Amino acid sequence: MLIALTVATASSLNSNRDNILRHHEEQIKQDSARIQQIYDNTKRLPIQQRRAALGRILKELGSHDHAYWINTADGDTILPEKGNNQIEQQTLTTIRKAYTQPRPSSNWIADTSQLKQSLDERAKIESREYAVFNHRQLSYFASLWVAQDITEHIRFQQDLLNSSIITLLGCISLSLLTSSMLTRRIIQPLQQLSSAAATINTRSTDHLKLPTTTSSKEVGDLTTALNSLLARLESSLSQQRTFTHSVSHELRGPLMILNLCNRRLARELGESAANHRDTLKIQRRELVRMEHIVNDLLSMFKAGDAINQQALEPINVAALLDTTIESIRHASPHPIELNREASTTHESRAWWALGHQDQLEQVVVNLIGNAQKYSTHQQPIRVDLRARWNQLAISIEDRGIGISASDQEHIFEPFFRGSNTGGIEGTGLGLPVVKALVEAMGGSVQVWSEPLHGTRFTIVLQRHWPSPSGPLQGLAQGAIGNRR
Repeated sequence: MLIALTVATASSLNSNRDNILRHHEEQIKQDSARIQQIYDNTKRLPIQQRRAALGRILKELGSHDHAYWINTADGDTILPEKGNNQIEQQTLTTIRKAYTQPRPSSNWIADTSQLKQSLDERAKIESREYAVFNHRQLSYFASLWVAQDITEHIRFQQDLLNSSIITLLGCISLSLLTSSMLTRRIIQPLQQLSSAAATINTRSTDHLKLPTTTSSKEVGDLTTALNSLLARLESSLSQQRTFTHSVSHELRGPLMILNLCNRRLARELGESAANHRDTLKIQRRELVRMEHIVNDLLSMFKAGDAINQQALEPINVAALLDTTIESIRHASPHPIELNREASTTHESRAWWALGHQDQLEQVVVNLIGNAQKYSTHQQPIRVDLRARWNQLAISIEDRGIGISASDQEHIFEPFFRGSNTGGIEGTGLGLPVVKALVEAMGGSVQVWSEPLHGTRFTIVLQRHWPSPSGPLQGLAQGAIGNRR
């Protein structure tokens, strides 16, 4: 539409100018023929009479919008006689001075292209505009000049151009507005679908469905396809949960019975069956190992089960660490050091974070257990509790065998064990369980380690009582900086 309007405007301007050119061209041709006749007929008259006769015909043929004058062979000019409805002689004199050099012409009569050129190269005298050109050679040395007043034509063209520009801008604005409305109307169902998809809550299977819409067939088909996909996903998740629960419970029951039977058999054999007792020890060790694997797998599943995940609750992390470390100290002689550092004077309120009590306790037990396992008994395990801004960090550091840089990329993968663990027993599930439990509480796990220098794991949680806003980083980095 805009292109058609632009083409129509340009065509209208060119057509209007061409019409004016054709109209004036015919009139000027007729007038120039009469002037040529008078010029030829007065050749034998005295100069003054000839000039008077030519002045009268120039006046007769001239009007308020055009005028003729003759440049003679001796460089003189014959202007039309003064009249009431004529272009003023002073104006013609000014125009003549501006055009002292005659324009070249290949024949005796100027063509339309020369008139077009005169329109393009017009002279402006005061508030009027004139097209000036050498129209006809009356003789070898004399030429007929025409001054055409094109002021009204120029104004008309300018008004038409301004109107076209305003119309064009209006059409562009209308097109943009219409396009915006149509785009919004087209995108609105997709936005509604996107918003509905964003509100899907995997914690409840009742919301694993998008609302259908009738505003667009394509969007309706897309919604139907997505709902079909969500239905299959919901069915798969349900089967996965059922299978995991069933396997966990089915395995834990026989394992518990086997463990009890193993202990009873060991008691009944007594001291006389030493060989049998060694076999039972090996059997019990493997049973305990299998039990740990099942428990770790179940913990990983629970941490990743967003549907049955409980809401986060405030935890007094300082009290939890005191209780957990005290229990570990009773079970193991490995020394453990606990340090606290808070960026607030409210000591009693500084150590609260959002999480799950049992899961955080399991995380601490797993990390301290790893630290004890991979370090000597003489080296103490350091536990740092730091609270800064809106975060709380628990760092557990040992001075054990460390983890190589290549192994650090895989330590959170299930069943992966470091290349330097050797004969140290382990299931390869402890750290994946830690990561899953921490992320389920909205936190993160960071690790720093150097072979033969030790390892530090830092758990970062969201504080329940945030301090004034500030950078939410540097807790783990600060601890690492202090270590180095």
